[in-house]
Amino acid sequence: MMAVSMKLVSMILVAPADARLQLNGQRPALGFSQKESRLSVGSPSPSGVHYGDSTCPCIGFDNIEGETILQVEQDGKEVELSYPADIGARCEPWDDERHFQCKDGEKPGSGKKWCAQAWCYVDPCNCDIDVLPKIASLYNTEATYRGKPLFWSYATCGGKDEFTKKLPQLGKPVCRCIGFAGVAGSTEISFKDGSKGEYPADLGATCSAWDKGRHPVCQGDKDKVPSWCKANWCYVDPCECDLPGDLVPKISAYLPEATFTGKNLYYSYETCGSADTWTEEFNVDACVNQDKEGDCTRLPRCAWTGARCLGTELVDHPLCVEAGKRMMEKIGKTGKEHSGSVATAVHWMVALTALRVMPLAAA
Repeated sequence: MMAVSMKLVSMILVAPADARLQLNGQRPALGFSQKESRLSVGSPSPSGVHYGDSTCPCIGFDNIEGETILQVEQDGKEVELSYPADIGARCEPWDDERHFQCKDGEKPGSGKKWCAQAWCYVDPCNCDIDVLPKIASLYNTEATYRGKPLFWSYATCGGKDEFTKKLPQLGKPVCRCIGFAGVAGSTEISFKDGSKGEYPADLGATCSAWDKGRHPVCQGDKDKVPSWCKANWCYVDPCECDLPGDLVPKISAYLPEATFTGKNLYYSYETCGSADTWTEEFNVDACVNQDKEGDCTRLPRCAWTGARCLGTELVDHPLCVEAGKRMMEKIGKTGKEHSGSVATAVHWMVALTALRVMPLAAA
């Protein structure tokens, strides 16, 4: 797809003072529709209008008559394109028959690929879907929403982003990847068998098959390497990681001395949509692999909950109190031990104390 450069000439309500806005009819009261009330989110309203996923709703003022003029570079010259004044306020294929690449005879053409995909503007601070919204680098680049640049999303509208170049995946909304992506350089990892591997400096910053072609076991015939060589994983904050069921992040074996905000560095395959087939065999000292309390407590970075061995942060850390509460809620619903929490540790301490007090009470 040909690269296109756009800059804002006008955007209603959030544009600079020299915005060129052409309105037909009276401007509606702020926050209310000029026609019928359209408040449905997550599914189309009776009128067929869609306002995005309920966890990532569209923003903006809908049903505003008029047009917004965008200047677009085409073949080295600037041309003007006309879009509706309420562009991005609801899920709609806004570019179809408006962008010069979305007209008949052009590529991709009317009704094809990204031209036919619905999107809308969203608040990145109120968007909890798997696919992160993108900053408006082409549309309305000077416009802001609550002091932030505009962001837009195809995913909240059920569409597929075929316009933006491929962006790195950053894990599930409840367990995002951490780190600095795109950092130049390399990191040498030493393994217990004495072998070494050279990894990128931004190792673990995004969901990627980091071991593929880098770990000694993952070199050679790609069809014969273990499944974990092709599995995606990234580093995560254990206090901000709420995986389903008994799944928990594990402490890094590659960078054992590294920390994140004073905590051990944890990794997760599950937040990247991959199964963890590596930890059990190749990270034998991982806390989750210790079935007995004695084996657990001999490892300085592990803690025993009374039923499971987990990283110390998942059991007792002041920054993980809220995570512990969430885990306790899951334990209460399932009646089973979850993947470690402060509350779990307290539960077992209370139980043990009760056992000690009972004989004294009987006496």
